[in-house]
Amino acid sequence: LKPAWPGAGFDLSGAALPGHEKPSRGNRLSGIVVIKIHHLRPGAEADFASRFEADAIPVLAALGARPLAAFVTEHAANSFPRLPVRSGENVFISVAAFGSADAHARHEAALSGSPQWQAFEREAQSCLAGSTETLRLSPTSRSLFGR
Repeated sequence: LKPAWPGAGFDLSGAALPGHEKPSRGNRLSGIVVIKIHHLRPGAEADFASRFEADAIPVLAALGARPLAAFVTEHAANSFPRLPVRSGENVFISVAAFGSADAHARHEAALSGSPQWQAFEREAQSCLAGSTETLRLSPTSRSLFGR
């Protein structure tokens, strides 16, 4: 994978790992990280990424998401064969943070009622080759993203 546009990778500037605390109820992170995997038609990466940056990111942010990164498949030979990569995949991946699982649920409900989001989904449909997968991750106590 590679950043979907300049600056779309994770911005870790100024980030510092939390201390080595033993995980407990008191220091458990309430935030979640949501990764969406959009399966794209061959050759649709640039069009989908452009639409996502221009049309989706502002709506996602306005409705409570904290966009963290966006990536597309990098079609290149594997230069590190000890780390196998899947070939034949054509995806766009978005990563966003939410303050809690409830905040994410409210965000999804707001998206379903948003005319701007519905317009983005209609326009982006021509780029998609399959359904979108959603992964909801709970950050660990030393995560840079769950705060």
